[in-house]
Amino acid sequence: MIYQPIRIGSLNARSIFKESSPSTQRSFVYDLRTSHNLDILCLQDTASTFSHPHITDELIHSFTTYIFPKSSCIITKHAAIICLRHDLTLANAMVSMDERVIVAS
Repeated sequence: MIYQPIRIGSLNARSIFKESSPSTQRSFVYDLRTSHNLDILCLQDTASTFSHPHITDELIHSFTTYIFPKSSCIITKHAAIICLRHDLTLANAMVSMDERVIVAS
């Protein structure tokens, strides 16, 4: 059996949903997806500036359709785990009550 190492990156992506500059957002996300050869990306402070207690369905749809399409991901108001390698999927996910911690295999 051949084992391939998994490259994991972590980033404080303060309000990745902020739409004040869509072209900057697209460029930033494209760079995250392609330039660093990461398999799994962990984000902190994904939507922390929103006043809602939880992330909205609209933001989840935007995240999974436009920002990181076709990626296995778990997202909360405060954190996200995204599999950028398509042969990896997230399973057995658990999210803390305050949505600041995500654990998955």
